[in-house]
Amino acid sequence: MLTKRRIKIPIFNYLMIVYVYDYWEDLKGNISDELYSQPNANGLTIDYDTYCIICCPSNVKSKGVILHETGHVKNLVWKYIGYIPQRDNDEVDQYLHTYIFEEVEKVINKHLTK
Repeated sequence: MLTKRRIKIPIFNYLMIVYVYDYWEDLKGNISDELYSQPNANGLTIDYDTYCIICCPSNVKSKGVILHETGHVKNLVWKYIGYIPQRDNDEVDQYLHTYIFEEVEKVINKHLTK
């Protein structure tokens, strides 16, 4: 089973498409054949310049996997708007990362209740 949700990240107007899958095969036809043919990953984030796709398995055993992938998304948002994170003042960085993490977690939870 595959759950798909489109999320527009507020303020930054950046689109994140979330796929939660039970089996890697569920992604066939939803991601490029090149990426699909690679070995099964614990998670995947794909950059398309103006939006991204984040793929997370439904049986994720560690929230660290979600945290890892959402960190990639956060960095893609910064790339999209041309922002360079501040090493000594990273509050905006952390708030964005938290928001993205919580949104992806909601999609995973919804997938699990189907």
